[in-house]
Formats: sequence, structure tokens, C-alpha cells
Amino acid sequence: MYPSNFEYYRPSNLNEALELLANGECRPIAGGQSLVPLMKLRIVAPKCLVDLGRIESLRTIAIEGDVLKVGAMVTHEEIVESQIIEEFSPVLALTAESIGDLQVRNRGTIGGSLAHADPSANYLPTLLALEAEVVVVSPLARRVVPMADFVKGPYTTDLRQGELLEAVMIPRYRGRGIVEKFAIRKADFAIGLVTMLYKVIEGKLDDLRLAVGALATGPVRLRKVEEKLRGGELNPKAAEDVLKEEVALLQPVDDIHGGAEYRRRVIFTLVKRMLEGLARGEGQ
Repeated sequence: MYPSNFEYYRPSNLNEALELLANGECRPIAGGQSLVPLMKLRIVAPKCLVDLGRIESLRTIAIEGDVLKVGAMVTHEEIVESQIIEEFSPVLALTAESIGDLQVRNRGTIGGSLAHADPSANYLPTLLALEAEVVVVSPLARRVVPMADFVKGPYTTDLRQGELLEAVMIPRYRGRGIVEKFAIRKADFAIGLVTMLYKVIEGKLDDLRLAVGALATGPVRLRKVEEKLRGGELNPKAAEDVLKEEVALLQPVDDIHGGAEYRRRVIFTLVKRMLEGLARGEGQ
């Protein structure tokens, strides 16, 4: 099926793009990996598209103080290949590595992924664990939204009419990170998705952060498990009961790729394996 007719604009700067989006009839298009298929199915039918591809200010990767700034139009593959990101936040590059295939990574963008807010998108738990913030801009103001408040649910964000996602701000995390994704094929959306950040100091876990994705509620931190293990010896058994309780309360996506209960078991297994790996000295 073909999309319905629409007008197409390709502004060269952010102000021009915001002017075009102000009337609410246009939609921004980044890599088009999510929007174009929806248009072909006529699930959405915008009167016009505003292509952000020529706006250089949205393509920057830079360190500002102790924060990494990633522009909304930076592609997944650019994140994988960026030396700046590899040195500042390697877990972000790990997250991008398993997004789709090479063609998707070369077209899809971090901003497009966040604005679309597919519950199984790779970035959501990682950015939650990193305590990232999203910079949102409109013709009247610029505001900064914590990642914990940005995703409201499946395909629903804090973006308001006329606003555009400008950048993602990621504070430096001086520890290590692991990303575990379970999918039928590597390029598929996740059935289970967990990001773990941690520091090991004299054999004890410090500043442990566990974030889970592929949930109908948006990404969630496993706060009780974090608290149980933080500052203690690397003993996965110590948190197993708490992990079971916390996973049981999660609300995973329930669809043809996997039912909610099955996904809970997957999440439990992923977290358990990650913790057992740490206890064996892996990743230290």
C-alpha cells in the first residue's frame, strides 16, 4: 500500500523546522524506519513531513563538562562507531550494536527511536539506567526531561505539539555496563531486555543499576534488587527472592512474540545470569 498524499519539506536549520511543525499538521521524519511503514499502512497520514536530515546541529556528538550530548539525528551506527561514545559511555554503543541490521542502523536515529517509544526499543532501559535527560525544543522554549519521565507508555512520550526532540544528555557513569537482549533473531525487537551498570570495589557491588525494557509501562528500574545487592558481596543468591518478587510485578508487552508470563521468566533469567556472571568474575 502507498501512503496518502503529503507535502515534503527539508529545512536547513532548527528554527525553520520548528516553524513548519508549529501548526500541528506536519510530522518530523528522521530515519523513517518507524514512520514510513506506518504511513504505507495508512495508520498515520500526516499532511506534510519535515525532514530533519539537513540540520547539522542535530547530528553532533560532544562532551560538555561531565555530560555526553548526542544529537537527535545521530544514527545507531554512528553511535556504534563513535570513539567519543566508546570512551565516555561504552554501554550506549553496546546498546546500539544489536538494533536491527546494518541497513536499519545506518538510517535509524536515536531521536527517532525515543520519539517513537516502541516499548521494545533497545535504548530505553540503557538511558534510564544512565539517568539520561532528553532535551526538547519548541519555538517558545527549551526544556529538559529526565528519561524516567519522558516515556509515558507504549508509543507515548512527554513530547507536546510543536516540540522536537533535540538531543540526549548522558551523565558520565564511572563504572561498567552490560546489555542483555533476548530475541528470536538478533535483529528483532527484544522479548526480554536488561541493562546493568555496576562498579566493583574491593569485591563489593557499588552503584548497581538494573533497568528492564520491553515493558508496557516503559522501562523500569529494579530498585529493590539494586538496594539488596548494593554494597554487599557478589552473591546472586542473596537477591533471588527479591528478584522474583520484583519481576512478578512487571508488566511486559504481551503480543504474538511472547506472552507476559513468558517474558517475565525471560527477564528473571537474564538478570540472574548477569549477576551470576559477575560473581564468577566476568566483566570485572
